[in-house]
Amino acid sequence: MAEKSITLYHGTLTESLQPILKNGLNPSPGWVFGNQGVFLSSSKKGALYWAKMGFLARMGEKLDPSRFERKYNRNLLTVIKVRIPGTHLKNLRADMEQSEDFEVEIEENDWKEALRVMGDVLYKGTIPPEWITIAR
Repeated sequence: MAEKSITLYHGTLTESLQPILKNGLNPSPGWVFGNQGVFLSSSKKGALYWAKMGFLARMGEKLDPSRFERKYNRNLLTVIKVRIPGTHLKNLRADMEQSEDFEVEIEENDWKEALRVMGDVLYKGTIPPEWITIAR
């Protein structure tokens, strides 16, 4: 029996929304190991948190989400919903950088455990626009 699709979330700059809806989400490197993938979260809140942290990192600021709240407009970021079909779940991986932060030993292919323990995974490959909608 084929696995059902799952819905995950990704936070991004609002200005990037139209290109993403047109062309999809391309893999990007992680912060430490350079893991290539599209980073996804099990919740809108988690996706927004990582979007804030990524924005602060790009701005060269201290990685403190409350700093974002004090200094920047929340409308600067948007959370999108990604529905991954069951036939493509094989491309999900545990985020090994985050597993180090959580101090958990997890196999890279055990994305279900990564979602359970950490709430986040990465997708190896490009996510097509057909899988993407704006999270409400």
